[in-house]
Amino acid sequence: MIEKYGDDIVNATKDFAKSDAKEVIELINTYGDDALKMVKSKQSGNLVKEVCEGLKENNISYDDFQILKRKNSADFSSDEIKVMRNIRNRSKINQSTRMKKIITDKDVQKYYINGVEGENNTVGGCISRAKDSKCLSHNYKDVVETYRLDYLKNGKRPFPDEGNCHWEMEFNIANESDMSQIEVPYGEKFGGDEIDPEPFKGNGYTGGRNETTIPEWKIKDRIQIKENSILSKYVDGKCVEKYRFDGEEWIKIAYK
Repeated sequence: MIEKYGDDIVNATKDFAKSDAKEVIELINTYGDDALKMVKSKQSGNLVKEVCEGLKENNISYDDFQILKRKNSADFSSDEIKVMRNIRNRSKINQSTRMKKIITDKDVQKYYINGVEGENNTVGGCISRAKDSKCLSHNYKDVVETYRLDYLKNGKRPFPDEGNCHWEMEFNIANESDMSQIEVPYGEKFGGDEIDPEPFKGNGYTGGRNETTIPEWKIKDRIQIKENSILSKYVDGKCVEKYRFDGEEWIKIAYK
């Protein structure tokens, strides 16, 4: 493997923690080029394994998968739907899964930091697993592209093209009963009922065109989050502020 990939492996894993690097190197050894491409895009080992297992079982390449991932669900053939669902359904969550949501500065200030107690502990909309993006860039444009936040709300973009600031919430789901509120946001052709316009894809993944892969879930109604959830503010890709939820309010915390 070293002879085949050489410096590619070194460069692809240089920003990973030692244990993470060991895991993804083993995955490259097992799945070859497809795994290496995902690792080069800074994807986590768990996600690399899920996707590459699906690619192998369905006999398609990672490049073909990327084409499907960026395709609107309404344009899928029946065979493509079977392949994509087979791969996507390998990514699962439970109540102990640490989740992530990208939020605007305006909404964080309004609903969380300056929010009313009892209303500042809920979250809704589209979410992802925190571990799937732990090695990805926090640069504003990268985040907008990865999560396809270039959507319109009331005719305007909440995350405008010229922006430079966003917040990332990492949280755990407080109530087991709320798991029933969370589902993969499939479009009608995939057997779901989501009808959001582009850039929403309806195939279970965000439509990032930057070679990243993010499985997404959607909360049907707002659900409660547990204490020790974290809010991090990023400006020009750098974390400038952090808050921790203590069960009642968001407390600003010191960090390096």
